Amino acid sequence: MSDSPPPPPPPPPASPKESVAPPPPPPPSDAPTPPSPQPPAAAASGPPRLGRSSSIVPAPSSKLLMYAPLDAPDDLDRNWVWHFMTAQKHLVHPGDLASYDKWQAVEGFEKHTAIVYGLLTDHKEMYWGLLQKLWAANTALKDKSLQGLHALIDIRFLRLTSSCRANLLWLLEQCIRDGINVDALLIVFMRYIGVPFGEIEPQPLEWLVRVLKSHAIWDSIVPHVTFTLLSIVPDLHTAKPGHAITTQVIQQVVALHATHASAMALGGRELVRLLDDAREIPELAPILQAMQTSPTPLLPTPPKFVVSRLTFKMHEQLRFVLDKVAHVSAHRYQKWFQASFLHVQPSDGRIADIVRFVCVVHQPTNQAVEAKMTPRYHILGWLLLLNKSPSAKARVLHAMFFDFFNYSQDVPVLHLEPAMMLLLKSTKNRNHAMVQDIVTFLVTRMEQSPDVAAKVSAAISALIKVGMMRNLVPLVDYLHEFNPTLGKQCQDLLPAHFNARPPGNTAHSNVTASPNHSNSPLHNASLPPRTHASPHSSPQHSHLTYPRPTSSPQRPNVSPKFPSPSSSPTTSPNQRRAPTSSPSDDGDAGANWTEQSFLDDRKAGQLSPHRPVEVPIAATPTTVLVIPESLQAFQDVVVALQLVQSDVEKMIPALAHVLSMWSHLPNAVAISADLGGLVYKCLERSFLTSTTMPQFVLDQCLQRPPQLYLPLLHGMYKQDSVLSSRLLAHCCIHDNLAPYVSFCEVLGQSDIAHAILQDVGLCAHLDEACALACSLLQVPYAGNVAVETTCLRVVPYLFQHAPAAYMPRVDALVRALVSVATPTMLAKLSMRLLLKDFSMFRDHQITNVLVSSLQWNSWEQWGVWELVASEWEAKKKDKATVAALRKVLACVDPHTHGEALSGILRLLVQVTPDMALFHCVIKLSDAFDPFPCSVLSIWSDKALATVQSFLVVVLRENQGKDALDVCRQLNKVPSTNALLQDSDIRAALLSLLGNDPTTGESFPVLFGQLASAADTTTATSSHGAPVAKKPRLDPPPSL
Repeated sequence: MSDSPPPPPPPPPASPKESVAPPPPPPPSDAPTPPSPQPPAAAASGPPRLGRSSSIVPAPSSKLLMYAPLDAPDDLDRNWVWHFMTAQKHLVHPGDLASYDKWQAVEGFEKHTAIVYGLLTDHKEMYWGLLQKLWAANTALKDKSLQGLHALIDIRFLRLTSSCRANLLWLLEQCIRDGINVDALLIVFMRYIGVPFGEIEPQPLEWLVRVLKSHAIWDSIVPHVTFTLLSIVPDLHTAKPGHAITTQVIQQVVALHATHASAMALGGRELVRLLDDAREIPELAPILQAMQTSPTPLLPTPPKFVVSRLTFKMHEQLRFVLDKVAHVSAHRYQKWFQASFLHVQPSDGRIADIVRFVCVVHQPTNQAVEAKMTPRYHILGWLLLLNKSPSAKARVLHAMFFDFFNYSQDVPVLHLEPAMMLLLKSTKNRNHAMVQDIVTFLVTRMEQSPDVAAKVSAAISALIKVGMMRNLVPLVDYLHEFNPTLGKQCQDLLPAHFNARPPGNTAHSNVTASPNHSNSPLHNASLPPRTHASPHSSPQHSHLTYPRPTSSPQRPNVSPKFPSPSSSPTTSPNQRRAPTSSPSDDGDAGANWTEQSFLDDRKAGQLSPHRPVEVPIAATPTTVLVIPESLQAFQDVVVALQLVQSDVEKMIPALAHVLSMWSHLPNAVAISADLGGLVYKCLERSFLTSTTMPQFVLDQCLQRPPQLYLPLLHGMYKQDSVLSSRLLAHCCIHDNLAPYVSFCEVLGQSDIAHAILQDVGLCAHLDEACALACSLLQVPYAGNVAVETTCLRVVPYLFQHAPAAYMPRVDALVRALVSVATPTMLAKLSMRLLLKDFSMFRDHQITNVLVSSLQWNSWEQWGVWELVASEWEAKKKDKATVAALRKVLACVDPHTHGEALSGILRLLVQVTPDMALFHCVIKLSDAFDPFPCSVLSIWSDKALATVQSFLVVVLRENQGKDALDVCRQLNKVPSTNALLQDSDIRAALLSLLGNDPTTGESFPVLFGQLASAADTTTATSSHGAPVAKKPRLDPPPSL
């Protein structure tokens, strides 16, 4: 059965003999071609989603799935349709047994696939009977049918049409009634049960509750049903208290516990968490008490139960963010994920399910950790910030720290690590609200039960033992400084980890108190105590701290690049290969706490009102850089750079001296890469908090030969990967793209267009990193300089001067522009388009851009239509744009694409229509009302003669559907409109409506207006001079 997820594998030969047998002789030319056992293969590349061609890819037509414009045909849908259409040729009457027997003997298509498709899209009872006969005769075909249904439900359930979804649920109920094992189908179906998906029709939750009441349930599915219902019942109780469906779900859980208690316990410890979240429901309290006091302890919950609470798409995209998205780029993917899955409220239960998946199921690979992919604690912090109410925060925190409250020897340490990392990172970031929420929740839970406090202490000890952290000294110092009362409570509850600190050791906490990832099982040797991190950091590779004077003894200036002779703590054999979620740079694990885009920027830089502002000491370098032996000649100038690092005016001449020394050395090319990395470490603060220093460095570098500046920039790029974006902006401002192209070749990026598109998208990240750094370092913030430069300088230059080989896809580049541009920037771009400074939309590109924009968000659509309107005005309303409007109008959904309709209306009312555009407007369905009437009304005021001629031609020469469309639109036009006052149009309408009485009944308003106008004319004629007899309107000759 062609039921595997797309793309399906190529079909094997029918038998080994067929694969080696010689090909049969070709059939005679008049012989019909036998049907192929497989559907025709799609094109190798498939229809392009956002291609460069001017052809429009309409939404595929399907009775099974719902498609959006530009969607490629689904492989499963295409395969099933082909088998069903082939079966229709041989099965004329499905209910006829003789026809069925004859059809059974036909080969060349998959009968079970055809019957399942017919059941879902056609006559369910009739095809269900055929399917029962087929399954009874061949059990293998039944298994294949269920596999196909599994792929349909798991991946495509939300895309099913309402009628097909209803037929699918009917089929599942029939299988349950007949005792057919459909556990796998029910499990993947229950992934879509939840409040955020309440708009699905028919409602899956109501169907499940009804089926559970009507049919006997078997033990194998009880844990899954219980886990699903308990996951959603708190949200149901909050959103629909006292509602019938809420009451039914609660009663069903109580009934399952009464009749299948032992089977329910197979759900494991997570059931206790779910019942605890629903403790406000009195009917569920006895179940929670029974599980907590059970003599048989609950086992750990298998991961499959946690995964079953995420839909297929949610699971797939969440793993993509954790495994494939760099930490510095996670912010935009968080917004994308939230808009896709967490936009419907309440979503507290869904967020808690995601938290448990991150903590329990997902374990990062060593490759993801080394590549600095998004760590797990980052996702937890972001999810926590999505909750606003105290109850929602408590539920998410309970999901994070559930393994701490129920710690035992069988709990893996990796389940504990992300939650503890979040607490320590928030402490380092001085995120007061998050730290207080977490610690207050932990204290509240531990005060409720001494046993919980003992388990939390044991869990912390386990983390320390395997080297995932050193101790809780940073948290102890933080609470002592900002919340002594809460710190005293923690000390009473966790005396083993919150011992009172001896006086004078506060400053030393910065050395040993941070999470020690260098001692994690990823590393074989520990690293020496770290020095103070530089207060001027890069958004990706450096770390921000507040240097402050201290009376503690001076620490030795040991380079983090040289390993310490001390060995790492002994780790458990089971944990030796387990990666941690946030590796450190150069062994400086404790300071790696700056890249927290889940933290509120204002909170991250906000100091306590009781804490004095600490000013960094600029008289001495805060970080002693290790200078390679090849760069010993630069030791004095590097120290000089560090001494003036907070004064850009003094750094510029010092840096110019460094570059001058370098370019005159005989080995300048050999040391360029090392010098680039060293110089960047000295300039980190200036690069982040100002635009003067990056511009000066690039300007000085590009004045030298490429063999010198390219390796130097490459060395700086290794320290800060956004340097390529800065270089692109510099090259576009100075009208020379060659250095950027050469730099991309050095980086090994052969696709220059893709590299340009990536660097254009980094402008928003540059400004966010600059704002965060300025806030933390207490320096003035210059505003969205990178975004403004990209929107007003870089993108216009690319449209005007970039060669075609380097030009990104226009639709992608336009979206990157409008997604970050402010209204002021869009206004300036529109003015420049009117002045013809540059052009954005070529004749063959505007159609693809506008059709692609239908999938963008509201602001992006509004922005692109503003730019299109300005360029269209500058081009004097060119015909290519009018042709594009016709094609876009065919893809618009009037209930969804309000921005597109508004933009099209704004342009259409300014143009004189031609016959093609006139036909496009009058053929619009009633769902577009009053769009067609408004356009016709404006056209009649501006070009009455043109519109009148079109109407008369259509009404007199075309008696078919086009004439009926004209009548349908004129039926909604006000009677005072000039079109209805024209004598030729009235005559043509009377001729059309008079010849067919049913047509007049279809348009009563229009017919009544014409009759009233005729009566008025007759009455006026009877009171005045005698007029000529009104000629009889003969029907026009048939076409």
